[in-house]
Amino acid sequence: MVRPLLGDQEEARRLLYDHLVETDYEFLEEHADILRYAAVFICVSGDDIAGYIWFYQLEEDHSTWVVHISIVPRFKKKFFSRTMINTLFPACYATGCNAVLAENESSEILERIGGEAQPDGSVILNLPFIWR
Repeated sequence: MVRPLLGDQEEARRLLYDHLVETDYEFLEEHADILRYAAVFICVSGDDIAGYIWFYQLEEDHSTWVVHISIVPRFKKKFFSRTMINTLFPACYATGCNAVLAENESSEILERIGGEAQPDGSVILNLPFIWR
């Protein structure tokens, strides 16, 4: 099972940046300068890093966080579970997030678990949320 961990943010941001470089992340240029503002969850399976989920607060609404995900390829099929989602979003809610917004690669996943599609193509999930 993959577990999201919210630990030392400086270390998490460094590991995430290295991962994005190694995986040739499509949006690396857009993220490189703003990663220092991200809340980063390192997602682990046993002793292995399975991927990263990171959030940025919207400038115009600090209680809405934009989500981004990068999964290590060998964990793609077993990354998301109810346990993972039901651990991740309450942690976000506890730290001030009232809604999660997905604008690109994360939109399909967020909509599948209960988010609402928006006219601009994004998906929003209001918190608190429990995936049943």
